[in-house]
Amino acid sequence: RRGFRNEALLPVVFLCTFAVLLFVTSTHAEDMTCADCHDDQPDVEVFAQTVHGFMECADCHIETAEIPHPEEMEPVDCSMCHDDVAEEYLSSIHGQARAHGETDAPSCATCHGDVHLLVPSSDPDSPVHELHLPETCGTCHSDPEMVQKYGIPVAKPIEAYHDSVHFRMCEEGEHAATCNDCHGTHALYAASDPRSKVFHTSVPDTCGECHAEVTAAFQKSVHGIAAQHGAREAPVCTDCHGEHRIIAPDVETSPVFASNIPKMTCGRCHGDLRLADKYDIDSGSVPAYEDSFHGLATRSGSATVANCSSCHGVHDIRPSWHPASHIHKDHLAETCGTCHPGAGERFAIGTVHVLATDEGNAVVYWIRWIYLWLIWG
Repeated sequence: RRGFRNEALLPVVFLCTFAVLLFVTSTHAEDMTCADCHDDQPDVEVFAQTVHGFMECADCHIETAEIPHPEEMEPVDCSMCHDDVAEEYLSSIHGQARAHGETDAPSCATCHGDVHLLVPSSDPDSPVHELHLPETCGTCHSDPEMVQKYGIPVAKPIEAYHDSVHFRMCEEGEHAATCNDCHGTHALYAASDPRSKVFHTSVPDTCGECHAEVTAAFQKSVHGIAAQHGAREAPVCTDCHGEHRIIAPDVETSPVFASNIPKMTCGRCHGDLRLADKYDIDSGSVPAYEDSFHGLATRSGSATVANCSSCHGVHDIRPSWHPASHIHKDHLAETCGTCHPGAGERFAIGTVHVLATDEGNAVVYWIRWIYLWLIWG
């Protein structure tokens, strides 16, 4: 006060000083970056290379627009930009579980990884890259505790998928079915849900996204038509080929390997007395085949002798009365001629699937014994 001759100017000096301090403070705040405090986050240059690198921190962390910001903030809402994906997720089995308080249910970060290091799904470093998806999904679906806690019906699906032809193709750099291709990406539903891509009647369409010709043939088959009409027992792709452990047909452990088809695949339904009664299926066909020369050769391990699919077809299986059936009377000579060149119309004139013990088959019974003695001799 002694330095001022006119005390009336003192308030003006105070105001000017305050204004200067306020300007310096605000300027310093504007020059500050998030990294000044949050040094645990990725380097600015690293973040710039991610899919979100073009964005500012406050674009996601909207509460940081003012400094200082609250110490505890609401979680980032990805739906601000990804509203369509968020809507799918919220209706999914994962989203619904999380909405009901199940914190184990995966969130965006669970699958996509650290939100500050996100790279495109095509990048081999991404947790949702096709080679890493099994491992990412397996975090929950291969965890015994999680499987037991939530009653997940399929045990060790990831280990099974690693044995599949699909995963082997992915390893070789070719695109093949991954978890997302079959189950969906964000709109994931339980297999029992009609909205699911792996719902019983939806399986052919799902597989048909890659195997279009096969699916078209199957949809016209006796199995495809039955499935479309709601017959739950009618086989679809996964019933014959498996679900996750889908193995090439020329591999001996495949359920559709030639010598496995009669017993392991077709025989499961056509040898089932309950299904035979329900759908009026001849339950004697499977044991009759097994007792035939073809069946005996199959049981001895032959992969070239005729099996069910050799005569009935693979995906385009139709009833014998259907004009397009491989076993229609007009096509039998051609079908049998595949293995027996020159087979005429009289080649298959008799009944095919017969048991020597059936009533009225005395001739077959004695001829069978004569052949067995001749073979032994």
